[in-house]
Amino acid sequence: MPAQTVQVLKPHVSRDEAVSAFNSHGLRRWSWIHDFHPLRSVAELYIPFCVYRVSIRRGNTFDTRWMGLDLAFGGLDPFSFDSVPGDAEIDLISTKNHPPPVLDDAAARRILTTKIQRVLFQSGFFRMKNLGIELEPTIQQLHMPYWIGFFGAKENASIQILDATRRVMEGNKFRRFIYEWLSR
Repeated sequence: MPAQTVQVLKPHVSRDEAVSAFNSHGLRRWSWIHDFHPLRSVAELYIPFCVYRVSIRRGNTFDTRWMGLDLAFGGLDPFSFDSVPGDAEIDLISTKNHPPPVLDDAAARRILTTKIQRVLFQSGFFRMKNLGIELEPTIQQLHMPYWIGFFGAKENASIQILDATRRVMEGNKFRRFIYEWLSR
């Protein structure tokens, strides 16, 4: 895949901070990786998201927020924004390290609507009277930055993924997606 120029939300985690996080023994559940399979390399990864203006009506209350849903496989937690990311928060970069979007607008809307409904239902079933959710795309493709840590070698190779915006390690579902993407 040739390098492409993509819009990227500016990361909050530098490469050095990512290396420190991957080498940290602070997370006990990952400590076995560090003991037996040292960090070999770190790479940037950019996942395509669509940012939507989300309008939620519950009875007489009306709420507007901006949320991003990943277009690579729809399995990541949505990003929430206080407002539409502006030029000061976005960089243009040239990279090969981005899977292509596979979700069309209709599929992305269904997935995001379901995720929003799930969160709202958890806040109280009886607050769902006259629920209405409207989605309007505001940024068609904004790539979110991640760091991938490569550990071990050959049959003992593994990866960990750090969200470079929210500063959290990602789980198995995302890791499986990345393994599949890397093997193509």
